[in-house]
Amino acid sequence: MAALTEHDLDQLIYDRSVRLLMLRGGRTLWEAAPSPLHQMVIDEIRTSIRPTAQRSDASGCGCYHLSDVYIRLPDESLVRPDIAIFGEQPPRQRQALTLVPAAIIEIISPHYETKDLEELPPVYLANGIADILVIDADQRQATHFRSSGTTRFPIPATIDFECGCCCTVHG
Repeated sequence: MAALTEHDLDQLIYDRSVRLLMLRGGRTLWEAAPSPLHQMVIDEIRTSIRPTAQRSDASGCGCYHLSDVYIRLPDESLVRPDIAIFGEQPPRQRQALTLVPAAIIEIISPHYETKDLEELPPVYLANGIADILVIDADQRQATHFRSSGTTRFPIPATIDFECGCCCTVHG
């Protein structure tokens, strides 16, 4: 099978057929389109993203966030996180972004637990993303990955990110 180009990916996205991730080493992950519940959780979290209360000045992360956007990581992995938080506004372009997010939030869909909890966090961390938050709305649980370790806790919760942003997860 020939390698997929960004044009091929754009067509699959346009057709809303699949969601595709390509990780370092040529690993390809196909995923069904997200459910309405999945999208609702994303929307609830995105509306809660804001600077932390401890950040008293205007410096730091811009808390700019995008959902379901393709990002080409430094190791050439092509990912599409549910929510990516950036320290600055990404460029307005049609191609995959190359700006590395400050934080990523993934919402687990049934049968994709391994991808979200085991496969993607090491890739994200290896590419300089400081915070990876994985939400399991069905189990009412969150897992927060950082280079310093992993923390699991119940939701609802408010989570602070190293970049100076926070979000509230209701599940």
